[in-house]
Amino acid sequence: MQEKLEITKSSSASGALLTLSGRIDSYWSNELTTVLTEEIHAGQYHIALDMAGVRFISSAGLRVLIQFYRELGALNGSLTVEQPSAHVVSVLRMAGLVHLMTRVETQEKEDTQEVVSKTLRFGNVMCSLRPLQQACLKGTVTGDPVALHGTGYSEKDCHVERYPVNRFGLGLGAIGQGFQDCRDRFGEYLAIAGAAAYLPTDGTNHPDYVLQAGSLIPELTVLYGLSFEGDFSHLLRFEAAEGRTGVTLSELMQAASEAVNADTLGIVMMAEATGLVGAALTKSPFSLATGSSPFAFPEIRDCLNFTTERAYSRSLILAAGVLTREADGPLANLTRSMSGNGGLMGHFHAAAFPYRPLKKGLEELSEIVKTLFETGQIQAVLHLANDDREIIGVGQSELSRGICWISPVFQIVHTK
Repeated sequence: MQEKLEITKSSSASGALLTLSGRIDSYWSNELTTVLTEEIHAGQYHIALDMAGVRFISSAGLRVLIQFYRELGALNGSLTVEQPSAHVVSVLRMAGLVHLMTRVETQEKEDTQEVVSKTLRFGNVMCSLRPLQQACLKGTVTGDPVALHGTGYSEKDCHVERYPVNRFGLGLGAIGQGFQDCRDRFGEYLAIAGAAAYLPTDGTNHPDYVLQAGSLIPELTVLYGLSFEGDFSHLLRFEAAEGRTGVTLSELMQAASEAVNADTLGIVMMAEATGLVGAALTKSPFSLATGSSPFAFPEIRDCLNFTTERAYSRSLILAAGVLTREADGPLANLTRSMSGNGGLMGHFHAAAFPYRPLKKGLEELSEIVKTLFETGQIQAVLHLANDDREIIGVGQSELSRGICWISPVFQIVHTK
């Protein structure tokens, strides 16, 4: 009679099937924990355990079952026990879990929601598109982004922008008490659903953030910014097609443009990243001589930090931005080609967090963002870029799966 735990992986109609045989004691429960964690990281949120061959399970093994039952349940997934041995049934019954873990759950919340969703494929992107409501966004451009390229900024160019839950945006700004407090820290920022984060350029290289709480609403001093107000019209879930580890940002944006047919889209995204490509300022524009540009040589060597390879692999990112088909429209000074060869134009900033599984099912964006900022540590804030330089270019950001909240933009206004 075998004393170790053997685990065989296969698949079922509803998800992953792990066939267990042997003992699940204090030692072998660690092996079970490792395998279950790997399955979740691979995107398997519905896991069945065939425990017909389990002859012994200790309290340590039971603790693992409870842990992952709760974790998967919190992700709108499931952990079920199939064909339990007599010993397993006895232990589950004594723990009061037999009716929970051995019940076959054939219908769940997400299944009901997906009845009105459309499953689509755009190239290498597999999508599930769900209409939310008839809605659109109003966009506002604050300040002059062109000044960053040479004419420079002064104190009179600073604007105070507030970002409550119903407003999102991105740009160049800082969290602080007025111009003097912020002048040496202006960097890339994004604000989404009651949270604002930015990368200070004061040498600390450590992102800072403000999260809405009570009457405290995130507020930034901004040199230029792009913000959107309104509701989202669609929720788009995506993942890479079979055989692909991920999709590029331009592939995803092309899919979003085709799925939600509009000239300009405001987009918020949460995704699992296989790697990010981008740049971030390392010096405030006010540290440069008048008329200098952080993008000119030799200043660019000290003022910008570029990813030299895809960075923040296996991270969870929160991103905000705009996508447009209008190369010469009102966003011309703020957008660049998504693929390097014309076509769709965009501008996106992203915050990177340590990996955590994406919850499945329809979700409230503000709750997701709040949880992420309360439980995660921001690793970076950067402007997502397309590095299409010959030979040495590292390409684009690549994502394995995620969620996009999308809405058409019906108006863009400019404030100085």
